[in-house]
Amino acid sequence: MTRLRATWRWLLTLVALVALVVAVISSGVRLAAWQIDRLSPWLTSTLEDQLGANAKLGHLSLAVHRLNPRLTLNDFRLDTRDGQPLLDLEHAAGRLETLASWRLGAPVIRGAEIRGLTLHLYQTDDGEWAWPDGAGSRWFGGTDDSSSSSLDVDGWLRMLTRQQARLENVTLVLHGEREQASVSVSQLTLASRNGQASIQATLSAGQEEAGHFHLAIESGSGSQAAEGGTDEHPEARFAAELDLSALSPSLAALSSGYPRAIGKIDGQASLGGEWRDSGLRQGRLSLDVPRLQVNDTRNEVSETLRGLGFEAGLDRDAQGGWRAWLDDLRVSHAGLAAVEWPQQLQAQSTEDGWRLRSAPFDLAGMTDYLRYLPLPFELAQTLIQLDPHGHVAGLEVGREDGEWYAQSALENASVTAWNEIPGGGPADAWVTYQGRGGTVSFAAGEAAHFSI
Repeated sequence: MTRLRATWRWLLTLVALVALVVAVISSGVRLAAWQIDRLSPWLTSTLEDQLGANAKLGHLSLAVHRLNPRLTLNDFRLDTRDGQPLLDLEHAAGRLETLASWRLGAPVIRGAEIRGLTLHLYQTDDGEWAWPDGAGSRWFGGTDDSSSSSLDVDGWLRMLTRQQARLENVTLVLHGEREQASVSVSQLTLASRNGQASIQATLSAGQEEAGHFHLAIESGSGSQAAEGGTDEHPEARFAAELDLSALSPSLAALSSGYPRAIGKIDGQASLGGEWRDSGLRQGRLSLDVPRLQVNDTRNEVSETLRGLGFEAGLDRDAQGGWRAWLDDLRVSHAGLAAVEWPQQLQAQSTEDGWRLRSAPFDLAGMTDYLRYLPLPFELAQTLIQLDPHGHVAGLEVGREDGEWYAQSALENASVTAWNEIPGGGPADAWVTYQGRGGTVSFAAGEAAHFSI
């Protein structure tokens, strides 16, 4: 009886110690919550030192309910030393689920609210976007280490399935060298439950609605692991509708650092896809642009393309194989002849590389559009000078065992002699190219002529 009584006393003592530790921690947390607003000067001073900017914080509060802290921040602002705006935040709040975060090894935020957030980015001399005067360089200007900067998409998707948040009026302001543009997420809702999440977002530009976005996520259930396999990867499906006319100022600002930049664009774009097994398994893109102004930033001239559009898609399998296609390609220019573009382009991976095949099309007038494509100058110049004409009955290009190859069947084809490249025609020809050489077999009538 004496041993049982002694054991009982020790158990009571242990319970009392645990209760005391919990009480001390709880009291400490609540005391810190009561005095956290007094830490605002220290927090702003630390941020100013780390970011190389001026910081202002209107109000900071911390409340604790059942060991779950809720942090609220109001009227936060970051400026450069010269007074240029970097970041404005009207209101942010969120509750950390302590036990759930401890169990999952990652933060679980519930009831998060962000309202009136504005991020300012400035264009640098080399066309990049960053904060000026070196602000934030200690945090965001690190080394270019691809191994450490790789994006863990699966990890981010899993994390989103544990969060709940609502965002209103989140704006990105782009301060270009010549103009300023902005795009906003006027409303975003993140809801999650039982390993599933849904994100609904509405974009706006100025007073115009600029598009909608939806993302649905299902996290891996781990059932395969229970059967001796590996953990399941999260799956995600996304879809978006974009009003390119409303986004035109922002797209123009973003592209202004390139030799070919968007001046103005009118039209619509829609895209969708599926992420599965740690990779993009399916993607779709539809583009309809009645008018696109392209600026040559080096020569300060602009041209307008009309009726640009296509339907494109990508499918990939778990083994890394892929198949892509582009249909109904169309584009015209008021000052150029009408062109019969190939209506079907199909590309796919092979065991030793990849290949691209095209439906039949006419060559006439296509070289006039080469200046709008990102081709090497020497290649574009050669094609323009050769000025090919005729009908392409079939075309295949690709890479095999590390070498380029091409083969094509031509009908009534002709080219202009240029720079020691022979010309002539019209003729029917079968052209093959592999590595550094190729052959041309042709049949021509009496009207054909050839020159060097």
